[in-house]
Amino acid sequence: AKLHRQIVSGFGIFQLPIVEGVKATFGARLDDYEQLDPVTSYQYSLEWKPLGRLRLSASYSDTFAAPRMFDLHFPVQSTSTTIFDPSWREMVPVTVVFGGNEGLRPTIGRSSTFGLAYGTPEDALSASIDLWSVSLQDRSAVVFPVTILAYEDSALDGRVVRDPATSDDIAAGRRGRLRTLDVRRANFGGTETRGIDVSISNMFKTEI
Repeated sequence: AKLHRQIVSGFGIFQLPIVEGVKATFGARLDDYEQLDPVTSYQYSLEWKPLGRLRLSASYSDTFAAPRMFDLHFPVQSTSTTIFDPSWREMVPVTVVFGGNEGLRPTIGRSSTFGLAYGTPEDALSASIDLWSVSLQDRSAVVFPVTILAYEDSALDGRVVRDPATSDDIAAGRRGRLRTLDVRRANFGGTETRGIDVSISNMFKTEI
């Protein structure tokens, strides 16, 4: 079957000179994906040139990434295999469910930078340093069976299906017999990344 998705997006940006040498920029973007709630992202930046060759800048922006069509609508399938069950401490048969997940949410995040630069494009020597940070939430990823079982108490609802624990299971301190693991993509976890970029360049003439 053919799949399609309607996307409506709009973007606006506004630059405002505050005083001589200081400029602010404001922007907003609206993304409306079919079958998803509309998301509005914002960006802000400020640039200050206290001296002719010295520039200070700071920025903040929202990030947004919609789930891929493949991850949403890939046919759901299942297969039988064996896996090590840490509760039983042995290899056990299990049905693994994989495929698309139409309940995926967008990945959202934010990024920020602070920079200091010296020099102009006409200068032979220029240098810059930028401090940056990127944060992502609700990342979409495949849930591996080992991960699900290792964190079963906090795993996503319905990802692990077991038989009710029998009296023998309770006496042995183990869970019920494992039946199904759902490893389809899900929104969970996030990342925080920070870094520093340093650049120094020098141009000089040669006789060649």
